[in-house]
Amino acid sequence: MGFPNTTESLGAERRLEGEIPFACDHRSAYQDEEQKCPVFTDLNIGNALSGTELHVQLLLYTRENHDCSEKLIEDDVAASGYLNTSKKIVFVIHGFRPTGSPPVWLGNMKKLLLSSEDINLIIVDWNRGATTVNYKAAVQNCRKVAEILKNYIDQMLVGGASLDSVYMIGVSLGAHIAGFVGKKYNGKLGRITGLDPAGPSFTREPPEHRLDPTDAQFVDVIHSDIDVYNYLLDITTWNKSTRRGFIKVKIIDYAGNTVESQMNRLQLCRYDFVLMEGTELTFKPIPCSERGT
Repeated sequence: MGFPNTTESLGAERRLEGEIPFACDHRSAYQDEEQKCPVFTDLNIGNALSGTELHVQLLLYTRENHDCSEKLIEDDVAASGYLNTSKKIVFVIHGFRPTGSPPVWLGNMKKLLLSSEDINLIIVDWNRGATTVNYKAAVQNCRKVAEILKNYIDQMLVGGASLDSVYMIGVSLGAHIAGFVGKKYNGKLGRITGLDPAGPSFTREPPEHRLDPTDAQFVDVIHSDIDVYNYLLDITTWNKSTRRGFIKVKIIDYAGNTVESQMNRLQLCRYDFVLMEGTELTFKPIPCSERGT
């Protein structure tokens, strides 16, 4: 990560090769601690019925370990063998999990993000805490998750990361968790993307109790299924630091034709996750008859 390597020869070698001197050797204590690849917590409806105590684990993927995650140590992030604080740090935060199963979209999102850019990709697994039939219990855990994430980020900042390079993608309740983290840094995170932010328990709340456009330098929200379960942010795409306005949305219709428009709300039956390049978003809508989980 961004902390000096104790092996001077290794640091000197990397400097000669033009690499950053603070990237740790992959032969870290992590591999001694866990030989197997940590995986996202897989629970079931029985766990949801009985309820789960909050437990958060952060699974790090990079292009060097894209098939085998590294679990970050909560009190010793610097021990990571893969985290490179000179690169963008992207957090993906899931939401309410009433059945306990891992999100079906997680694998595709991981592949897309890592193939699009050389980043640190961190999957925030709070399935223990999100898996419950009691939605309000999951809501109450959101601020706790945000506090835990702040602890990790603080250590990354000490190791050389910048708030500008931190990007949080939150789905459902995860969108509000991202907002709570952003508030802890006074809106200085680089970017927050909310995917279908949860509506219940948030819709009528003031900005300090939900995702808000002021929670990061750039906040964008994608609504794929607008109903009582989703929260409509008044300004869903807003860059308060530079462009100060709505982004251009490119929509590819079912026939493959491109339709461009200035939009602040996008209604689709389902989205395939896309990345923003500059100020343009590209979506391929999926017919409602093919709607999935």
